[in-house]
Amino acid sequence: MFIGILGTAATFFIMSYYTVIAGWVLAYTWTLVSGELTSLPRGAVERHFQEFLSNPLRVGAWHLAFVVLVGSISAQGVNRGIELANKIRAPGLLILLLILDAYALATGDVSRGLTFAFAPDFGKLSARVVLAAIGQAFFATGVGMAMMLAYGAYVPRGASLVRAALVISGSIVLVSVLRL
Repeated sequence: MFIGILGTAATFFIMSYYTVIAGWVLAYTWTLVSGELTSLPRGAVERHFQEFLSNPLRVGAWHLAFVVLVGSISAQGVNRGIELANKIRAPGLLILLLILDAYALATGDVSRGLTFAFAPDFGKLSARVVLAAIGQAFFATGVGMAMMLAYGAYVPRGASLVRAALVISGSIVLVSVLRL
C-alpha cells in the first residue's frame, strides 16, 4: 500500500511540474503558428518568452488549456483517446526530428557537431554540468516511471517484457542519438 501511495504521489508531483511546461509549449507553438515570431529578431524572441513567463494569468491559462486537452484525450479512453493521440504524436515528433536533423546536416558544421557530441571534454565538467545531468536523470526516471505504470496497467498477459524492453530501450537510444 505504501508503494502505491508513493507512486501516486510521485506521479502527481511530476504531472504538476510538467503540465506547466507543456502549457509553455502550447503557448509557444500557438505564437509560432500565428506568425507572431517570424518578424522578431533573435533577442526579441527571448524577451517575448520572458514577458510570457512574467504574466501568471497567461501562463495559467495555457496550463489550463493543456490540462483540458489531456483530459479530453483521456476521457476518450485508452483505445480511442490515448492510443490514437500517440499514433499521431509519436510519428509526428519523429518526422519533425528527422527534418531538423536533415536541416542541421545540410546547413551546419557536421564535423564540429559530431566532435561535440562524441568526444568528451572533461575539462568542461563542472558542478553546474553535474547538476544538469542529475536533473536530466530525474526527468528520465520520472518519465520512465510514469510509462511503466501506464504500460503495466495495459500490457496483455503473456506479452514478452524482454522484447518490449529491448524495443523501448533501442528506440530511446536511437532518438537520443538523433537529438544530438
